[in-house]
This record gives sequence, structure tokens and C-alpha cells, in this order.
Amino acid sequence: MPPLTNNKLKKILKRINANTNLSKKYKSQWKTLVNFLGNTFGIKIESVIKVGTISKESNNEMCDYEIIFTPDPYKECQELYPLIINRFQEMNPDDKISSIENKLQLRYKNGTKIDLLSVPKDEFETEYSQFLNTREISQINLNAVKLVKNAIESAGFGSNIRGSLVEGIAVNITSPELSICVETILNQLRKKKLATLKTFKHIRGLLE
Repeated sequence: MPPLTNNKLKKILKRINANTNLSKKYKSQWKTLVNFLGNTFGIKIESVIKVGTISKESNNEMCDYEIIFTPDPYKECQELYPLIINRFQEMNPDDKISSIENKLQLRYKNGTKIDLLSVPKDEFETEYSQFLNTREISQINLNAVKLVKNAIESAGFGSNIRGSLVEGIAVNITSPELSICVETILNQLRKKKLATLKTFKHIRGLLE
């Protein structure tokens, strides 16, 4: 297989960003949500982690992003979540929000899926401290995620390979090279055996 090149990937990325629908679909909305939580309810968001579904997996639909936060002062979920749901629905009538188990599931019209999880500070520090270094995913990694997600969906395998897996792999990549980031994500996905080798070759071929 020919190596992936930064120039070709940047051309594909430029095409994605030029498409309004795709640009909105892959836009990172976590900072907007954090600002919404703080500005709307006057709650100081003391800590935030944003990665691809890092908490215990359940039978619920997997998300593209999971925002785990601890508010200051702390409010129990039973008190906080209804407030967030009501205000979110007022401000975003075209999007959906619901409470599932201990999380809020936000499902945007543009296809973005985000879960919100509020936890006490001590649980945040003990359960999620290992992910603190991933709270700020680099722009290179975000671009790599865009490229891989687009290739997967273009190949018709969006329902087989969830965006959360792509995001979860990307946050741990430290290379400053876009081509290496994309190649690493593809290799890690292939190792998970989520599709045949032929399928992954097809997906990769869309990025060559």
C-alpha cells in the first residue's frame, strides 16, 4: 500500500471543511457545552475531561464525545440534570437530550452524539485522573479524526465502527504529523477486528 501523505490528506480535509454539512457534523462542540453549563447555571466547572467514551461501556448507544465534569458547588444529578434538560431544550429545539442511567445523552441534528456525566470531585479524581492529560485533544488529532470518520462513512461502515472508538484512539496519539495520526488510528481500528482486512484497505484507499 502506498504511504499516506500530508498533502493528500490536507486536500481531503479542505474538501470536508468546505462542505457545510460535513463541517458542522465533525465540529467539536464540547467547549460550547462547557460554556453553556457554566454560563447558564452559574456553576463553576471545576474540572472537565473530554475523550471518546472512556467510562464503563453499557448497552446504550455509544457517543462521539463524553464530557465528564464535576460542578462547584456540587449538585446531585437528580437536581442538576432536569435543569440542564429544560434549558437545553429551550435553547436547542432541533436537538435531543435525555437522561439515561446516570448520564445525559445529547443527540444533535447534525449527527454529533455527546454524553454528559456529572460526578463528585472525589470520584472524578479517583476514577478519571488517568485521563486528565487528554482533556485538550490537539488540532492535528481532531483533523485526523475528521478524515478517518469521513472515510469510514464514505465506505459505508459508519454503523460498524463508532466515532467514539476513533476519538478514543486519537487522544493518545502524540505525533505532530497528520499522516502518522491517521495511519495510527486506522491500524488500531484494524487490530480490533471490527471489519475485514478488505474493508480496511478500502477505507484506507479513500485517504491515499
